[in-house]
Amino acid sequence: MIRSALLVAPILVFLLRIAAAEPSASWQRYESVRPLMGTVVKIVAYAPSQAKAEEAINAAFAEMQRQNGILSDYEAKSEVTQLSQASPGKRQIGPELWDVLFYSEQVSQATDGAFDVTIGPLTKAWRRMRRRKEIDREAIAELLPAVGYQKLLLDPAMHTAELTAANMRIDLGGVAKGAIIDAGLRTLAKHGLQQALVDAGGDMAIGDAPPSAAGWKISVAQSKQPGAEVMLVELANCGVATSGDAYQFVQIDGKRYSHILNPQTGYGVTTSSTVTVFAPTAMQADAWASAISVMGATNGFPHSCGRPIMPRR
Repeated sequence: MIRSALLVAPILVFLLRIAAAEPSASWQRYESVRPLMGTVVKIVAYAPSQAKAEEAINAAFAEMQRQNGILSDYEAKSEVTQLSQASPGKRQIGPELWDVLFYSEQVSQATDGAFDVTIGPLTKAWRRMRRRKEIDREAIAELLPAVGYQKLLLDPAMHTAELTAANMRIDLGGVAKGAIIDAGLRTLAKHGLQQALVDAGGDMAIGDAPPSAAGWKISVAQSKQPGAEVMLVELANCGVATSGDAYQFVQIDGKRYSHILNPQTGYGVTTSSTVTVFAPTAMQADAWASAISVMGATNGFPHSCGRPIMPRR
């Protein structure tokens, strides 16, 4: 995974729909769809036989399930949950969690905390407030001191993590899905299927191009408005992630709050937008889509490697 390289990927913002290339004579297209991570995960891969496809796809789903068991705060026995519940002091962590935390710290630094995996206490509180449709402002104020990426200390030499404030809780919801589907794509490649794609509810880890194609064909609508201009692009060896509140928001006292939280204010983002990011990996795309949703496209532009950001409204 990423240890020091690009923090930022080339960024474009689009509405995505996959169209597969024609299969070659010897390698055929195979698909499998299964529930995972609270969404539907689809694997598309080209393989020389059904047996080879099934072997690789089953291994990829098994690896993604394993990593979800490490990175999900919904799993009571996950490593990230155990880190949040650990007694004070440094804790040795495994390579999967380390890679995600290490990259997350870099994005937090680059965005001045707009992306922050220590937002867990607020995430938990907002889950409750959304159910009740009422805001507990006192609770938010009490929880804010437990949030701040600077309070999560990582030791690269020892691969340890330490939570330095009371009531801290790690939430990898803005980055874990990308990391997990990256792992699925790597597993397919290890089994010889490099012409593959893993799609988790629209977030994608994309491998080599299909046979006889320059890339996976993506139809792009530059806005959500009916009749918006559409263009076709071909992508290979990259990640794609979308962040937004088109379907995940709550209306409280006449005000619309996104499920995306601003770590610095403790409140759900109130501006409605959807951002899709293309990046070298799905983990990078996932983290930056989350960050830009908080910062806004204008503030996110300096981190976009010179590419325009076009949020869908």
